[in-house]
Amino acid sequence: MRCPKCGNADTRVVDSRTQEATNAIKRRRECRGCGFRFTTFERCEDPIEVIKSDGSTQPFDRNKLLVGLMRATSKRDIDLAALNGLIDDIERELRSSTLTAVSSHEIGDMVLKRLVSLPEYAYSGDAGLDLRCNESVDLAPFERRLVSTGLAIALPDGYAGFVQPRSGLALKRGLSIVNTPGLIDAHYRGELKVILINLDAKEPIHLEKGERIAQLVIQEVPTVCLHEVDELDETDRGTGGFGSSGVA
Repeated sequence: MRCPKCGNADTRVVDSRTQEATNAIKRRRECRGCGFRFTTFERCEDPIEVIKSDGSTQPFDRNKLLVGLMRATSKRDIDLAALNGLIDDIERELRSSTLTAVSSHEIGDMVLKRLVSLPEYAYSGDAGLDLRCNESVDLAPFERRLVSTGLAIALPDGYAGFVQPRSGLALKRGLSIVNTPGLIDAHYRGELKVILINLDAKEPIHLEKGERIAQLVIQEVPTVCLHEVDELDETDRGTGGFGSSGVA
C-alpha cells in the first residue's frame, strides 16, 4: 500500500478493526519513509449486482447511493453520518442475505423504509397528523395522482382514519384530495396512499419527497345495527332536502 503523501510503498499496519455493519476491515497505516499515517478500508470483493429498470446490471455502489440520498434529503434535517449509517444498514442486510443480485426498486424500498418518518401533529391540540409524500411528484393543472406516503398503520377496532387536505396547500397552490376525506378502516393493513389533484387551472405543482401533503384525523366511530321498518318517525324537517332551510 503506497503512502498517499510521499508515494513510498513501504508502510505498516498500526491498528485494524472490523466493521461488522459493512463486512469491511478498517486499517490504520504508517509510512516507514515519512511517518505519515492514513486509513484504508478492505471490503469483500463478492459484489452484489444491482438490476436496473432497463434490465442491465452493475455492482452495488454505496457512494452512488450516498450521492442520491444527499440529493433526495437536501430539504430535510438529516446529517451525513446518519445517511452513512443508513447505507451501512442496507449493505449489512444485503450481505447477510443469500442474494447475489437485487433490483434497484428493492434497494429503493429499503431506503424508503428507513427514511419515512412517523406522522406528527404540527401543534399541540391539533386534530390532524401531517402526512408526507414518499416520492417526488409533478402535477399538471387538473391532473390527479395516487401518491405514496410509505406508511401503513394498524388502528384499533372502533376507530377509523380520515385523510383530508391541508388548507394552506389548498389556498396557496390549489392542491386537494379527490376523495376527501379518504377513509381508512381499522382492519386495513396496506400502505396509505393519497389521491392528490391539482385544481389550479394554469400552474403545475411540484412536490418534493418529504413534503407535507395531507392530514390524517383518527376518530372513534360507532358500529351500528340496521333494522328494516315499514315507515320512519316524523320530524319537523321531514323529507326536505337541499335548500329546504333557505339559501340566505
